[in-house]
Amino acid sequence: MNTPENEDVERLKRAAEALGEHYDAVHIFASRQDDDGTMSASWGVGNWFTRYGQVRDWLVKREEETKVGIRKEDEDGD
Repeated sequence: MNTPENEDVERLKRAAEALGEHYDAVHIFASRQDDDGTMSASWGVGNWFTRYGQVRDWLVKREEETKVGIRKEDEDGD
């Protein structure tokens, strides 16, 4: 059965595979809001450990940037 969820994953799969022809590791996360709520889907190709490491590195960097921003706001507010 071709549900909207399956179509979403198929779109991500095609995009990741196309990018995977040029990159060693690709992982795509996507979300959207519709009348039924939030749809979330992801798909990846290539080395799983590389993809995991990239996501983890991205999260750690964003968390640190957020902490630095909060500290700066606190210092500027004094």
